[in-house]
Amino acid sequence: EFYRRMQRRYSDYCDRMRGDKKIVGENTTDYVFHLDFIDRLYPGIKKVCSIRDPKDKIVSWHYSLVNKGRRSEKDLTKDFALEYLKERIIPEYEALLAYSGSVLCITYEKLVLEPEKTIKSVLEYLKMDTSLEIVAQMMENASFEKQTARAEGISRTRGEEKKTSQIRKGYVGDWKNNMTKELADMIDAMTFDVRMRAFAKYNVVY
Repeated sequence: EFYRRMQRRYSDYCDRMRGDKKIVGENTTDYVFHLDFIDRLYPGIKKVCSIRDPKDKIVSWHYSLVNKGRRSEKDLTKDFALEYLKERIIPEYEALLAYSGSVLCITYEKLVLEPEKTIKSVLEYLKMDTSLEIVAQMMENASFEKQTARAEGISRTRGEEKKTSQIRKGYVGDWKNNMTKELADMIDAMTFDVRMRAFAKYNVVY
């Protein structure tokens, strides 16, 4: 009964957010651990997974915690990197490998390198309009400038003091500025097997 109530409440919320749009989506990295449960609540729902280089993912998480004041150390440490790798990143790959349903997996790096082509593949998977105009509109709305302005605008409308957005530009290869080659090689070695198996399972182009 609880699940039914929450499902109805969530569905109503999505309907309100949809407005006049044909489709509505919602995202969080935690969903990768609950794919079977999502299918139970919404059979046949489309799922898209964006996979990022583990090294850049670690750097991004480090700065996210720093910007939120939840991490005092400004420099990324080996212990922090390996802990996040073992407790979060590797289990994410393992969750994808354990899942037997359908997920469209893309890489963040491919999205940055070939945005039009990658976005079009997502739209095709969702069975939505793949016109150049739609793709261009999506790219513009997802730009760093628009996302930052939107985040700061929300803060102002809530009556909070204006503050710098915590959104960071997701540079591909940013790990090179934040960790040693020794640590980078260690991370690559520890994730190589699960990454390659996940990429093979979901036909990931990278």
